[in-house]
Amino acid sequence: EMDHIRRAPARVALAMDPFPERRREILERRCLAGQSSKEAAAELGVCSSTVDKQLRAGIALLRFARDGAQGEYLDA
Repeated sequence: EMDHIRRAPARVALAMDPFPERRREILERRCLAGQSSKEAAAELGVCSSTVDKQLRAGIALLRFARDGAQGEYLDA
């Protein structure tokens, strides 16, 4: 999943637009900037389990958006 996200950042950014700010920021840091959960957590002032939980939720929503739109968002 993260490879698809890295290949289509503009489409992913559009799909993430309605996400809560923290979830969007975590996805950007983990998937697009390549930060580890620990790095993202330290910079955001949250625990790494929060980062991992938000990452899983965000990827699930992106997958739903992709599958629900015939691959429009993430298929490169």
